[in-house]
Amino acid sequence: MSKAPKSAMAQLAFALDKQSRFSRATKAMLTLIGPSLMIYQRPGIQILGTISAFINQRLAEIVKPTNYADSRVTRFQQFVDNQDGKIGWNIQQICRELALGISGRRLARVFRRCLGVTVREYVKRKRLWLAAQRLKNRALSVKEIALSLGYRTVWDFQRQFKQLFSLTPTEFRKMYEKEIQPGQNETLSEAGAF
Repeated sequence: MSKAPKSAMAQLAFALDKQSRFSRATKAMLTLIGPSLMIYQRPGIQILGTISAFINQRLAEIVKPTNYADSRVTRFQQFVDNQDGKIGWNIQQICRELALGISGRRLARVFRRCLGVTVREYVKRKRLWLAAQRLKNRALSVKEIALSLGYRTVWDFQRQFKQLFSLTPTEFRKMYEKEIQPGQNETLSEAGAF
């Protein structure tokens, strides 16, 4: 009785010769596929930078302002950014308070044309960005962060966070803690953020 060869191709050929159960067509197909089995490499994970850089890059990709900048949209966007994640305001009322001179419905259309996202989606992403910033503080629990940003349930917050960032809040926090060692200051600027 002969010994089985060491290489994958040689093992495949040996198995095909010894196993008479395989049909001729199966043996031919396995012989053709055999070389490609040796080329396969397992997928790997490529680290592109820090978790903060990833979050900021992800948000920059999501909201892509056009060259057409409407001052009404800019003023409304500044209002949303200054709300610190608070929700529950009426867009029609805000248009009146900011003296934008257009209806809430018209502002929503212009906002989408300028930024590429709806007002609701922009507000949602802004809240999630704020959540990512608050998750860096270990003293705050995920539940406290979710409730402070107006989420009714932690589950809803976790689902939306994972949908946007491909990480759960807990996974984000763990990755951030690995990234920033105790006693080390965060060197990334938040100026380019959302």
